[in-house]
Formats: sequence, C-alpha cells, structure tokens
Amino acid sequence: MDVSNAVSLDFQADRIGRVADWIGVDRFFYRRGNERYNERMYGSAANAGSQFDYVHGMDENNFQLVDSSKPVQRNPQRNFRARQLQFRKLLQKEQERRDQAMQGQNLKMKRSIAK
Repeated sequence: MDVSNAVSLDFQADRIGRVADWIGVDRFFYRRGNERYNERMYGSAANAGSQFDYVHGMDENNFQLVDSSKPVQRNPQRNFRARQLQFRKLLQKEQERRDQAMQGQNLKMKRSIAK
C-alpha cells in the first residue's frame, strides 16, 4: 500500500476502543462480576447499535480547534518572604521549647545533687 494514499484516511485520529466491545466476547466468557463493570464503563456490545459503524463523510462542519497552550503556572517565588518569616517563627518556638526543657532538666539535676 502506498503511504501517500493513507495520509487522508479518516480513521487516523479516531479512538478505536476495545475490540471486545465490537464482538461481545467478554459478555459471554467473563462471568466473575466483570461484565457489569464492562457494560457500565464501556457500554454493552449488544446495545451498541450503529455506534461503531463506519460512515464515510467529511466532518468539517463539526471541526473544532483545540487550545494547546500550556497552563499558566504559579510563580514559585511568590510569598517567599511570608513563608520565610513563618519558618523563622517556627524555629524560634522550637528553640524556646528546647531551652525550657533543658532548664527543667538542669533543675532536676541540681535537686538530685543537693540531696
């Protein structure tokens, strides 16, 4: 087959799905509870009707352009100063807690030495 003829084929961007949906194989062979999940997620092949039938035609009337721009990311430097101040306050509280714990230990040691 010549590749130049395959350039304009309609099926290139179509999402095919599962082949089992077309032939209904899993409906008869899998009876472990999967069939309810498959029918709910993918639809039943028996009820598909003309959903998977090939229709040759031009789809230019419902063509939509897709926005492929990247989403705007937040600035990682934003609120840096506020986070830095919060971190310093946290470190200061932790240091105060350690100092109080050390003072409590020193008092216990002094009491044990005085006995």
